[in-house]
Amino acid sequence: ATYYLGSSVGGAAGAWVYGHEGWPWLIAVVVAWLLLAVAAVGAGTRVRAVRRELVAS
Repeated sequence: ATYYLGSSVGGAAGAWVYGHEGWPWLIAVVVAWLLLAVAAVGAGTRVRAVRRELVAS
């Protein structure tokens, strides 16, 4: 369900950016989303590693 919500919101936002600002801004927004996703995955990985370390000690 979260995937569909995210794709709906992302699709609507992407369409709005493209309609108002064009391709260059749409590409910039998509790159920003991808960087945000990479940062979120990295943060989640670090949190899990710290939790594992705390449980092990």
